[in-house]
Amino acid sequence: MAKKIFFMGAGAFECTICGMKYREKSHADACETWCKEHPNTCDPKIAKKSIQE
Repeated sequence: MAKKIFFMGAGAFECTICGMKYREKSHADACETWCKEHPNTCDPKIAKKSIQE
């Protein structure tokens, strides 16, 4: 389950497997599902919704 965090002055959600951050929990949950099923890879459709540091 994605972890709620404070990032860049606002609430966000973080994938607990790869650490990518998202504004919407549903995107972080989708990222975690992908990470569990496909270790050490990223889904470009999900990753493009991440918050850039």
